[in-house]
Amino acid sequence: MIQLIMNTLFSFVFFISAGTILDTKFKFHKFDKKNYRIIFNLKNNESGHSFCIKHAAVENIKKIIRFEDGVQRDIYKVSKPVKEGDN
Repeated sequence: MIQLIMNTLFSFVFFISAGTILDTKFKFHKFDKKNYRIIFNLKNNESGHSFCIKHAAVENIKKIIRFEDGVQRDIYKVSKPVKEGDN
């Protein structure tokens, strides 16, 4: 039952946002349904890698949840993933 509610909520959010998020630098990023689900399921201070359709690149997304004035705000920090060989 809970899974059904979460799937319905995800479908509604994906329909409204069209897979688009706004990061902390006020840049838009667009994701397909599979990659947007990864972002949707992130917990506070977790990060994940998703493919951005708009920039045609894999990006690291960190989700930060803040409570301001009694309202929950989801903030996304987007960066290029660091390769293992880079220092």
